[in-house]
Amino acid sequence: MSPPAPVLALSKRRPVLAQQPSVLQAPQIDVLRPQGQENAFASNLKVDPQTLVPGSGQALQDSYPQTDVPKIDVKFYLHNACRTFTTEKDVVEIALSMDPQAICRQEDHNGAPSKAKKGRETITFLPWKTFTPRAERYSYPVNVALQNKASMDVMSVLVYSGPDVLLQQDGYDQRCSLSIALSHNPKDLDLIDLVLFANMKAINLQDPKLNYPLHVAASKGASVDVLKRLYTYFPAALLKPNLNGETPYDIARRSMLVDERALKFLQKKHFEGCLQRARRNFGQVPKKSVNTPLPRPA
Repeated sequence: MSPPAPVLALSKRRPVLAQQPSVLQAPQIDVLRPQGQENAFASNLKVDPQTLVPGSGQALQDSYPQTDVPKIDVKFYLHNACRTFTTEKDVVEIALSMDPQAICRQEDHNGAPSKAKKGRETITFLPWKTFTPRAERYSYPVNVALQNKASMDVMSVLVYSGPDVLLQQDGYDQRCSLSIALSHNPKDLDLIDLVLFANMKAINLQDPKLNYPLHVAASKGASVDVLKRLYTYFPAALLKPNLNGETPYDIARRSMLVDERALKFLQKKHFEGCLQRARRNFGQVPKKSVNTPLPRPA
């Protein structure tokens, strides 16, 4: 006789389910994220640059489908590095090694042209007057680093990686890198020498308002050493008027940023240049007309 079938007793306890096989977890990626940086770019992923596809992070997504890896836009990785890691030379070098052509690439600012006037806000000083400041945006990495006051180590890497970029006009005012450096660091002689000696042709460039770098230096209150350096390599700019008919000395006279030493230097060189130009023009007059005595009155 076969034994009776066991009776299933009802219980309040929840039935124990069979343990599901654990999903294989992708290896953790070592992320170096500085404090206060929450954006996806600020994470410096330690991966092989050869596995990255320029313009996307698809290679990482294919390798680790179970992980939520942020997409890395290598196309503008160097621009973001110059904006975020202004003192980290190693990070900038890694970004430059990923895409060496990025030093000559213009950033489009989320699809908008580089000259697009975005990021404005209205400030009211008086009930009947408002002022709308302009958030300057540069397109080349070296100019982005200049705007964010990067260290000399970072600037040396960027400047000597693409010296021809220093001649390109950038920003709302369409200025070269030397004028941009004078706009944001007018008293830093070492930085001005670094940009100037990397490409000496930049000192001869004008912006659309006919301002030479010497005009920009006078308007931003540059030190007397910076003014002497600019005057030494291009003295003719001291007598060149801009679109408003002002020379660097005229700009310095109405500026409240120029100190007394710098103003005296510009005044002395301006008068010496005017005197030399007058002598040169006077020498072109025929000697016969110069030595001819005036007729006596009748």
